[in-house]
Formats: sequence, structure tokens, C-alpha cells
Amino acid sequence: MTGAPPYHDPPWHGAAGPAGGPVVGDSGPRPLRLFVGVQPPPEVTGACDGLIRKLRETIPDVNWTPRENLHATLKFLGSFPPERVPELVRTFWRVAREGRPLEARITGLGGFPSMRSPAVLWLGLEDSGALATLANAVETAAQGFGVEAEQRPFSAHLTIGRARRGGRIRDVDGKLAGFAFESAPFRIGSMMLYRSQLTPRGPIYTILESFSLG
Repeated sequence: MTGAPPYHDPPWHGAAGPAGGPVVGDSGPRPLRLFVGVQPPPEVTGACDGLIRKLRETIPDVNWTPRENLHATLKFLGSFPPERVPELVRTFWRVAREGRPLEARITGLGGFPSMRSPAVLWLGLEDSGALATLANAVETAAQGFGVEAEQRPFSAHLTIGRARRGGRIRDVDGKLAGFAFESAPFRIGSMMLYRSQLTPRGPIYTILESFSLG
């Protein structure tokens, strides 16, 4: 199969705002906050969620990631006008067709910027390098839409928790020592375009399009 499949209106098309009306501002439809990512299969996100439940009992003052939000980001795109999303979708279909399904596993528990006093806790995502290749292809495609280039090297991971109120997670080093985690290898056969809606209760992620690799 070559090229992109026919484009259909995604779930956000014509979405309602808080009062039931369309999501528009004074000057028209509001931009959508978008990113591209990959998602482990349900049995793996379930195991990750089990780890998060144990960590929640040990480490306070953390906003833990719900199971349905677990993913690895390939590229944060920022705000996009809704009318440009169909073109973006067609472009990422081309990227996906040039990729291949890959095998990965979850391994390692860490923190950004350091384990001594992290703002973010993560699980590492390890593969043969195919994820970095895919991320680079997404990066190149995104720059064609004027998205700012990523300056940091790609590091595949699943964010599992963030410090509350934008602070740091204190005294965490020793508490994490007994929480080593590693999954069996699993297949990643697609990448997704997500919409991210920020709310007081945490972000809501909606998959706008799923792109089969290869």
C-alpha cells in the first residue's frame, strides 16, 4: 500500500466547548496543542500502572500519570490551527509508511533533571535505535510546518509522574532503590498524533490519528 489513506474528520472536528458550543475564540477556532508519540500495548501500560500504584504509596507530592496517558513522545508540535491538521496528518502518514514496526522494552526508572531532586520521574524505553530514527523523521517533517527544532538529543521514555506545583520531588533517591522495573519485549506498530488539553485536574490526551508503520 502506498500513500496516505483518505482523510476523515478526526474526533476533535466540531468538538464542543465547555458550554456545549464550538471551541472557538474571538478570532475563530482555537489552536490545538499537539504532539506525536507511541504507546506500549495494554499489558505493558498495565504493568507500568501497577508500579505507579506502589510508588504512590511511598512518594508524596507527585502528580502521577494515569494509565491511559502513558506514552513516549516523539515530538511536541505546539499549537496548530485546526485547518492545518489535515495537511499535518497526510505528512505523518508518509513518514509512517517509510518506517517499520519495531521491538522495544521498558527498562530503568529515572528522573529529570537528576535523581537527587527530580521534577519528573520516568521509565526508560529501550530499542535497537529505530525509535530515534522514527523521531528524527517526525522532527524533519514537523520543521516543514515551522515547528522549532528540538535542541536536545532524543531520549525515549514514559513520564510516570511530575512534582506538584512545578517544584521538585525531595528525598526520592533512596525510596526508588527497591523499584527496579523491566518489561518483556513488545511490538510498536504505529505512532499517534495526540491532542493535549490542559485542565486543572491534569492533561487530557485524545488520539486524533493513528499511523501504521510500514
